[in-house]
Amino acid sequence: MGYKTSSFSCLALLLAFSSCIHAFEVMKIFASDPEFSQFSKALNDTKLVEQINKRNTITILALNNGAMSSLSGKSISTLKDILSTHVLLDFYDEKSFFYAHTKHTQMVTLFQASGKAVYDQGFIYVSLINEGELAFASAVKNAPYNSLLVRTLGSQPYNISVVEVSAPIIAPGIDGTPITVAPAPSSPKSNATAPPVASAEEPAPEVSTTAAPAPSKVAESPVESEAPGPVAEEAADASDEAADDKAAPASSSASTTNFGLVGAVMALASLFVSL
Repeated sequence: MGYKTSSFSCLALLLAFSSCIHAFEVMKIFASDPEFSQFSKALNDTKLVEQINKRNTITILALNNGAMSSLSGKSISTLKDILSTHVLLDFYDEKSFFYAHTKHTQMVTLFQASGKAVYDQGFIYVSLINEGELAFASAVKNAPYNSLLVRTLGSQPYNISVVEVSAPIIAPGIDGTPITVAPAPSSPKSNATAPPVASAEEPAPEVSTTAAPAPSKVAESPVESEAPGPVAEEAADASDEAADDKAAPASSSASTTNFGLVGAVMALASLFVSL
């Protein structure tokens, strides 16, 4: 029983000692260089030191006093969020940064662990710019690479790494400014004006009960003709009367000729009878 109690006590002391080493090494690095007094003070004021001490593997992107001056006037809450993006949740030295550049690795920050990050605010990228300089930028789309790697301040592989960067890495929107997200391009079809939809309250259009006139048969087919109208009927009657008038003389002449023949026949018959 005493052996188990002693083992638990040793484990607790080991964990406490390990935590003290982490805190001591980080603060010792900053304390040895007065250029980082403002950064060290900001880590204490925002309570980020307490969160850093709970991590076994960490990389800090430190800002000197000149770079920190650009963050003056920020609220404690905003300052904490910005500095949280300067704490990476993995070990990176200069060699590791070059490797992360070639793999286009999204490096996770302490701000991502806070649960407040949106639009990739909790990640950063590193890239080579100019003549082989390493530069950092937020992973938010179109964020600029305006923070350069200056030098290594200290490291304890593979637990703690502290490097200096030239400017704060401020993720778009992290300081309260709105994030501008470009809209997706619309297709040509979506630009077409849709026909207006009739409202349920609008009256329906009236439907005419008058039958539409029948289409002209002459227009549809040159062979068929329309039914004769009154004028056409009068013209037809006149044509029939003219035809009858022309046929009448022929009939009368034919009748005269027939009567002449009959008379001649009767005359000849009377002559034979008298003989």
